[in-house]
Amino acid sequence: MDKNNEAKNGENTKGVIKIILLGESGVGKTALINVYNGDPFCEYIPSNQQSLFIFKRININNNNYGIQVWDTAGQEKYRSVNKIFIKDSQIVIFVYDITDRRSFLELNFWTEYIEELLGKNITVGIAANKIDLFDTVQECVSKEEGQKYAEEQNAIFRQTSAKKDREGFENFVNTLINQFLTNNPDFKTDGISLSTKNSNIKKKGECCYFKKI
Repeated sequence: MDKNNEAKNGENTKGVIKIILLGESGVGKTALINVYNGDPFCEYIPSNQQSLFIFKRININNNNYGIQVWDTAGQEKYRSVNKIFIKDSQIVIFVYDITDRRSFLELNFWTEYIEELLGKNITVGIAANKIDLFDTVQECVSKEEGQKYAEEQNAIFRQTSAKKDREGFENFVNTLINQFLTNNPDFKTDGISLSTKNSNIKKKGECCYFKKI
């Protein structure tokens, strides 16, 4: 994979890859998406109940792709994530907080929920988030435990931190995209041309800003 080379505005894309982050409220999903988009880390991000997404263009092996990364934005607190936002996702990233064991145990709910909606023909990642808190808060979920769970789910595992390791999460997303395209070499969306004009794109440099859907 080319290292996240952004495709030129308005160029035709081979396909649009939809990624959704799922997990308990407060595990850091929105912060991870913010830094993936190149924005500043925000210590406090208010929760709401509107699903939101950012959009990027990248070039992979000389092919242009649109990447949508969706955030459930607080809906998970009520187990009311609208199925329309999950539909047609190619990649799912389950996120838990390494200092909050409940968020790890609740992954069972989210993995079963997604399997029911999307089946097993998707690429799955598990992000053990907030590893920057190792030094200040006692670890509740070990790396080994997270890795074992990921193996059981046939998922790719990564420890992440929006605050201290922004490049790490970007590399993780790129790994998942590469895995998806390896498994689906004929993936494409015919006839799509994407432009920044009148599109739902997250604005770079604005802390905690998302396009509301």
